[in-house]
Amino acid sequence: MMNKLLLSTSVITTFVLLTTTSAKAERLFIYSPGDNQFLGDVGYNGSLCNENERDCIFNPVGIYGSEVGRFSIFNDVSHYGSSVGRYSVCNQIIRQKDAPVLIMELGNKWEMIDVLNIRYQQQTEIGRRLVFGACRDN
Repeated sequence: MMNKLLLSTSVITTFVLLTTTSAKAERLFIYSPGDNQFLGDVGYNGSLCNENERDCIFNPVGIYGSEVGRFSIFNDVSHYGSSVGRYSVCNQIIRQKDAPVLIMELGNKWEMIDVLNIRYQQQTEIGRRLVFGACRDN
């Protein structure tokens, strides 16, 4: 599995750009609309979340960041990280509406900024890095 420190440093610049252009993003997180499941935080106010935070996808022992976490896109056998999971970023036959998405929270409003799935072209550098990190072994 890709070193999460390398993954986190590779997405920080894009997140800072997202939060300094136009509206100020308060939070960036992953969400699975197919089953209404929160899949972990990526960052807050232009900074990545801390790997020691419970809900951070960069927490190597957390449920959203570990390679064995039930809700982790980095778990090769989970619904969200396997090549056959119904809501997985690595499932190449998934319907786009079931794929996890990257959400930017702006005040009390959510804005979907990317579909996270190996089958679809990611629109953001963060999306590309997250999908690559999760699916490179699948």
